[in-house]
Amino acid sequence: NNLCLGGERNIAIGTNTFENGLVAHNTFVNASDTGGKGSANVWINRGTYRNARFVNNIVFQEDRVAIARVDVRGVMFSHNNWSKRPARTCRGRGDVIKDPRLLKSGRLGSGQLRPEWFKILADSPVKDRGQTIGEVVEDYFKTPRRGAPDIGAHELLSPPHRLSLR
Repeated sequence: NNLCLGGERNIAIGTNTFENGLVAHNTFVNASDTGGKGSANVWINRGTYRNARFVNNIVFQEDRVAIARVDVRGVMFSHNNWSKRPARTCRGRGDVIKDPRLLKSGRLGSGQLRPEWFKILADSPVKDRGQTIGEVVEDYFKTPRRGAPDIGAHELLSPPHRLSLR
């Protein structure tokens, strides 16, 4: 349930041993190119990975910065949203390769960015496309995850149905 925008690497994992690790329900947006070839939205570096999972994440990159760089084996990827096709080593069952349709409303200046900027729109292709995992039961905004969870840090609730008496 993290919201990340503009980091040289929005998430970088590099460790001697990453055992039973879980990266789930995050929204990673537009890594910067300040690190040159070392920049990537997601970078999973060398190490020993056992039973590590990367699940239900939005990885959105609008320019030429690498969407993902994975230098290891042993990480299971599934039900992620990639805004552009990642390397084969990152692809998994249930992936969605499309623009996630984020709200992106508000100011991006220092101290002005609000969490609502990262919310998904009602027509988002990531709605109800995640995998149920017991470790993450609510979203960033403390909304409970449903049986068919949304991918990313935001769980969009459907508007209540109204009964028509015509």
